[in-house]
This record gives sequence, C-alpha cells and structure tokens, in this order.
Amino acid sequence: MSDIGRWLDEKINVLSAPDTLKQSLLWSLSGGKLLRGRLTQCAAKAWGADDHTACVLGASVEAAHACSLVHDDLPAMDNDLLRRGKPTVHAKFGEATAILAGDALISLAYEWLAISGHPHASQMVAALGYAFGPSGMISGQYRDLFEPINTKAMLFRLHAEKTGRLFGLCLAIGMLCEHTEASQDMWEIGRLLGICYQCQDDFADFESDKSHVQVKTAPDFMSLEDLAAMQNDYTDKIFGYLKSHCPDPEAVMQHIDPITQVAYV
Repeated sequence: MSDIGRWLDEKINVLSAPDTLKQSLLWSLSGGKLLRGRLTQCAAKAWGADDHTACVLGASVEAAHACSLVHDDLPAMDNDLLRRGKPTVHAKFGEATAILAGDALISLAYEWLAISGHPHASQMVAALGYAFGPSGMISGQYRDLFEPINTKAMLFRLHAEKTGRLFGLCLAIGMLCEHTEASQDMWEIGRLLGICYQCQDDFADFESDKSHVQVKTAPDFMSLEDLAAMQNDYTDKIFGYLKSHCPDPEAVMQHIDPITQVAYV
C-alpha cells in the first residue's frame, strides 16, 4: 500500500501557504501511528478502491484526526503541552497558529475527499461531517469538557462519540468505495472500537499515574478482567459485522486487532 505519511508530507509541502503554518501542519502529523488513516486505506482497498484512491482517503481521515488532536490540546480545552513525547502545536508555534493549523487540517480533509475522484465522494464528505460534527466527535469533546462522568454508561458514550465516531468513519468510507450508503454496522464497529481503545488508554494512564484522580475513567468502573472480557467480546462482534458486509474481512481485521487486543492482563 502507498505510504500515507509520505503522501501527507508531499501535499503539505507544496501548499501555497506561509512556511510557519505548513511547518505546524507537518508537526501535527508527525510521530503518530496513523491508525485511522491505515484502517481507512485498508478498508477502502477491501471494498475495491485502487491503491492511490485508498491512500488519499486514508490521508483525509488522518488529517481530520490530527485536527481533533491539535484543538484538543489547546489551552481552552485540555491545555496539554506534550503529545507523543514532544511539544504540542500550540506549545511550539503559539495558540493562534495552532487554531489555524487545526482549521487547515479539517479543511484539507474535506478538500481531499471531495477531489479524490471517487464517484461516491459526496457521500464520503457527508460521512466526515457526521463523524466529526456536533453529533459525533465534537459532541464527545463537549461532554469531556463540561459533563462530569458518573457512570460507566456516561463514560462509554463519551468514548463512543469522541473516539469511536472517527473509527466508524474509517469503515464507512471503506464501504462507500463500493456502495452508495454505508451500513449502520460500520458506525457500530466504530463505537465498539472507540470504547475499547479508550478504556485501554484509561488503564494505561492509571497504571502510569495512580495519583490522577481528577476525573473518573475506566478503572473506576471496571477491572482488568472486565477489560479483557470486553476486548474479546467486542473483537468477535466486529468480525461478525465485517463478515456480513466486507469482501475481505480478514484483511481489515489485521488493522483492527492491534486496536482491540492490547494486553493488560
């Protein structure tokens, strides 16, 4: 498969934009695992997209995800100074540049989907709007900022919206490579992935900093044994959904298993 990271670097380097802004975009995209981009790329190929189109679609989702991280780190949001072991965009380039960088990244995500050349590009653009917008990731971000977590159900809803909706987008765009509409099952896969991925992250954060008690996270509502059982249950459900819809479910599962099967027990 084509290298999404290289494609992103090449496209951003040739933008007609101020050098510092371009550097902030490149900084925001560097060092990540490209989980969402590669999952989108693999799903697109599984549903029949050619290599170039699959790369463009994956890069679009990765740009949208990077926007969410840049804005999430801002002083008005989580006020984080480090991400992936290096300064966040606002810490390195300033808050105003970080805001503009996030805006630029989501704009590029929509642009690249729209000009991908795929006949279902308009449906893909709409899927990004649904996943990223006020009923999706942004809703989860709002809950994270303003709604205290008091129950496991509230925690799972937060993870499903803030993280799961973009995972669902990866599968929805893949399915849209062959069909004019993505099954609701693709968004359900995203919901399960988001909950599983973030609960694992909650346990990792808890183990690394057990003094972190400002907000309730997964260890407040479940044990490591519960987490392991959930990982296995969700993985089975996801594979079932893929077998019902995807021409090559095993290929897609190769990118999903690392998300759901991180071992903590």
